[in-house]
Amino acid sequence: MNLDDFASMMASQLHRAAVPLQRQLDTLKRLNLTVSPAQEEALQADPGPYEREPYTAILTYLAREGSPQVLAVDSEAAEAGTMYRDLLSRLQALTGGEVVLADVREEEDTSGSDTVRRVHFTLQGRPYAYDAAALGNWLDLDLFAFLNQALEAGDFRKRFVTVDDARVQGLLVFYRTPEWARFFAAGTGLTVKDT
Repeated sequence: MNLDDFASMMASQLHRAAVPLQRQLDTLKRLNLTVSPAQEEALQADPGPYEREPYTAILTYLAREGSPQVLAVDSEAAEAGTMYRDLLSRLQALTGGEVVLADVREEEDTSGSDTVRRVHFTLQGRPYAYDAAALGNWLDLDLFAFLNQALEAGDFRKRFVTVDDARVQGLLVFYRTPEWARFFAAGTGLTVKDT
């Protein structure tokens, strides 16, 4: 995401109208996203922040609480040397084992005019390699489009559905169908990517 796109995303998220907490919870439940009674109680104890940042605040909270349905991905990684292996491991867990990314490795390639971080993995016995932009310890989030192409080539019905989230300087990620992504976008008003 370039700086202009990031600024636009920030502006759109920061200037959204407040949405009552209960309406958000009802919408998420209709989308088959689980919010436990304890989580719902914690959210209702101080609804203001969640109402001012509709849906992204709740989803980030759920991801940080360990929800198996949504993942918060900070594009700034703690460990640059293993950031893609770590991300692919987390994504594999998000799929509940449906997607098995094997032989994952990453290496820096300085042989060309631009340094790239090459990410290798195998999906259903087929090898893939993605040339990520070398951004230091920042993830190249275009990897998600590449992964979704690999899923489509492997006849997987679901994709990694992403939502930009200014709260985590990155993405909220779901493993769902493209149809679900359209319902999610319509229900929440958030912009989703599933390709």
